[in-house]
This record gives sequence, C-alpha cells and structure tokens, in this order.
Amino acid sequence: MKKYLYLLTGLLILFSVNCRAAEPFAGFHPTKLADTAGSGQAAETKTTAADTKTTTAAVMELDAKEGVSAGMVSTVSDYLRTQLVNTNKFNIVTRENMESILKEQKFQMSGCTSQECIVELGQLLGVRKMFTGSIGKVGNVYILNVKIVNVESGKIEKAEAEEASTEENLLPAVRNLAQKIAGLAAAQPSAEEQRIEKKKKQLLEKTKSRRR
Repeated sequence: MKKYLYLLTGLLILFSVNCRAAEPFAGFHPTKLADTAGSGQAAETKTTAADTKTTTAAVMELDAKEGVSAGMVSTVSDYLRTQLVNTNKFNIVTRENMESILKEQKFQMSGCTSQECIVELGQLLGVRKMFTGSIGKVGNVYILNVKIVNVESGKIEKAEAEEASTEENLLPAVRNLAQKIAGLAAAQPSAEEQRIEKKKKQLLEKTKSRRR
C-alpha cells in the first residue's frame, strides 16, 4: 500500500514540474518586444529625417573689392559661416577642412571665380551648395554681396545683398543676410537699416516743418 502511495506522490510532483516548465517567463510579452523594436525603428527614421533638413555647404573666401582690407574680408567670411550654421539649415565645411581637402587634391582656390570652377570646388568638397560673394565700398557705404551656387545644376540658386555705413554695422548686416539666405521668416531690419530709416523719417519731418 505504501508503495502505491509513494508512486502516486511522485507522479503528482512530476506533473507539477512539467506544468510550470510549460508556462511563459513572467514579464515576457512577445507583443511588447515587437512594439519596442518598432519604436526603435521609428526613432531612427525620425532622426534620419531630421538630419536631411540641413544642407551641406561651403563658404568661399569673400572677394575684397576696393576700399576693403583682406583682414576684414577674412573676418566677415568666418562670421558668415558661423551665422549660416546658426540658422540650423546648413552643415558648413570649416575653413580648416576646406584647406586640408584642397591641399590633398592639389587644387588652387586663388583665382577660382567662374561658376565652372566653383562647381568643381564644391564637388571636391562633397557639398551641395557653394557660397561665394564679395565686400566692396561705395563712398562711405559697405556693400556685401553673396550668392548661392547649386553644385548639382551649376546654376546660381539665390543672391542677396546688404549695406552698412560702418565696419561695425557689417556684423548685423551679415546676420540679416544669413537669415534671408536660409529662407527663414522675414529677417528683422539690421541696426544699420533701422538707423537709416530713422534718419529718413527725421529728414522728412524737417522738410514738412519748413514747408509750413
């Protein structure tokens, strides 16, 4: 009788162990795992989409026209690079990287003013847009001209200009120019533009008062 009792107990224990082994691990849900994987792919896609919003570009050293020093042009060129980066619309190649790549490719950038040469330079740098332009002076007014060359099409895609009556006012003019180039919301008038507009209003008021 005891033998049968022991045998029955053993069978019950064995049956209980097998049932537990067949149960899934606690907290393991295949559906949740699939959802997690899907979320990761969605996040990766979102990140990639965000990256594609910026355009790779390079800024050539602006050309110094009459009345403008080479040192000023170099400073303004660097400032333009910084302001274009700040728009979050462009990935700008640094001056140092440009010089390194061109030195490796044995490319002479001096005298590269034609659109064909600018396009070739852009291809060597692996960018989609090239910024080129100049700073000149007419009387007491500085004129800053910048144009965008599409490396793929070889055409001028956009051109913008700003004016400044002093060297100091070149800085807000460059900031304003970068905003317009990036196609952001209407750029705010630069300090120089505001000053000129104020002088125009004052002159107009004086003219009206004299007529009275």
